[in-house]
Amino acid sequence: MTWLNTLASCGMAVGPPLVYLDQYISILKKRRSDGFSREICGVLLIANITRCFYWLGARFETALLVQSILMILAQFALLEACLRFAPGSSQSRNRSFWSRDLAHTPSEQQSLMSPQSPQESLSGPAGIGGLAATAEEVPEATLPLKATIRAKYCCNFWNWGSFGLYCEFLAILVALQVALYVCLQNHRWYTEALGYIALGLESTLPIPQFLTNYQRKSLAGFRSTVLMGWVVGDGFKTTYFFLQPGNSIQFKLCAVLQLSIDILILFQALMYHKKTRRDIEELLQLSSNQE
Repeated sequence: MTWLNTLASCGMAVGPPLVYLDQYISILKKRRSDGFSREICGVLLIANITRCFYWLGARFETALLVQSILMILAQFALLEACLRFAPGSSQSRNRSFWSRDLAHTPSEQQSLMSPQSPQESLSGPAGIGGLAATAEEVPEATLPLKATIRAKYCCNFWNWGSFGLYCEFLAILVALQVALYVCLQNHRWYTEALGYIALGLESTLPIPQFLTNYQRKSLAGFRSTVLMGWVVGDGFKTTYFFLQPGNSIQFKLCAVLQLSIDILILFQALMYHKKTRRDIEELLQLSSNQE
């Protein structure tokens, strides 16, 4: 049974990050990221960074630590692709996302800063984003420090237009986690709290996509391979956590919750299959016209 345990551990480490490979390739081919919720990347990045610090205190299975590291790398790549090919003007495809300045004309800035109707605010690719203008459009030089930070990171959270802002936010998160770990590493409650935060957050992973699907009444742009990877992978993960000795209750509870939401999205795929088919045909037609 040793070889079987080793094989299962390798599958746990490599399998979940590979689920997103097909989505990444699809975005590169279509040059559009419609239908894929950007918040998925945010949930996985924050959850897996926190899980790495949880490992420092709990020393759970090494395969799960490797999984977190690989997932962080995979989500950075997927997030960059989502930003590079976000729907909108063709300029977004050529923009450098490390740049702080967006080349908008005054009329465009006025349009971006103007209020939107609820329907318009919910139709963006991020699903639960799209509620305000991006942080870079606020002139930082005219704002005090607190207002500048609030404008950069809080306005339209996780729907920023610059890849650099995502990296800055995650760097701040890592620095904060390091400081807290140095101060509280000897407290058992802190380690347990990290586990519940990391795994609880990861268990909410399908929720942004579930909301995006509900708002659009379609799964067009969201790869079926990702959905099946979620269902099969989370089913395997749940079984693994319950059968493999030494896994904490946090892993088990969060795996069950995540699998339950996966099944709800599977029902969405069945309910919205007609609208999804029409939207896919429209996307293919649009892509062929652009070529």
